[in-house]
Amino acid sequence: MSAWLRHIEGAIALVKSRGTEQFKNPQSLSLFRAVRTQMLTSCIQRSTPVEDFPGAQGWMSDNDLTPNAANRLTAASMKVPDIRALAKKALALPKTPSNEPEVLALMQASEDADADLKRWEETLPGLWDYLTVAVVTGVPEDLENSETWSGPIHIYEDMHIANVRNNQRVSRIFCQSIIMGCLAWLSSDKYRTDERLAAARYTVQSMVDDICASVPFHLGFDLRDRLLQTGQDESAAQAVGGYFLLWPLFVAASMDCVSTEQRIWLQGRLSKVAGIYGLDQMQVVNAANQHTLTSEPVFEDVHGMMWRYT
Repeated sequence: MSAWLRHIEGAIALVKSRGTEQFKNPQSLSLFRAVRTQMLTSCIQRSTPVEDFPGAQGWMSDNDLTPNAANRLTAASMKVPDIRALAKKALALPKTPSNEPEVLALMQASEDADADLKRWEETLPGLWDYLTVAVVTGVPEDLENSETWSGPIHIYEDMHIANVRNNQRVSRIFCQSIIMGCLAWLSSDKYRTDERLAAARYTVQSMVDDICASVPFHLGFDLRDRLLQTGQDESAAQAVGGYFLLWPLFVAASMDCVSTEQRIWLQGRLSKVAGIYGLDQMQVVNAANQHTLTSEPVFEDVHGMMWRYT
């Protein structure tokens, strides 16, 4: 992680120094967008605000150039690192009436950001839809090694679309986790709303289930026939799919509200991807199991349930 972050910091410094002039070259524009995506992921992981970019619209100064669904998601997700940074501070405040407005403002910001992310999904072109090709009934017997989780199996037009869709799901998980953290912090008769907690839990579970449904596609389901048609290398495509899965699998496996069985399955898929890349499999799984990406404090609400924001 630290080595990757150093590379990203260097890439950010380079694209910032080149300013908006780089947008005139198609390859430079593509490089800028690739770095921006990695920077956004890095900031979300570390709960740090996004650095400024020297352009009229900051990091979205390329908005008018070849707008597409992926760029629109970047714009919708740009608030998430800042909200996570605010959450790190606000949810650590003492539970006093004077601190309530800050937590309420944080919850509203999280709800607004989640609404933008949901709206993005609702306005996607048909090409970005997934197709349900099978439904698995029952929980797998061999949780750690099963290729599929209980429920639907989704396939996408290509790996890029599947990756972008999972990025949106991860961002929504973070927003909903912060909302749950705020409700736990505010736990009282005034703010105890089972509907809001239940809705947040339902959304997180739905996002995790959709990530699970994309895993077989990333790791080769329906891959061979498609690659034969396009002449791509199967092992290379599977490696790319595994790379795209690392972050959403890690986040999904770190969520407290998923079942033990689903968490074991997610960790098994993490081990599979770790094996593809020669990573220390136990280290990756233990990191997810110990909620490395989550931040203290952990709250207990009025129902005795434990919450932490991710």
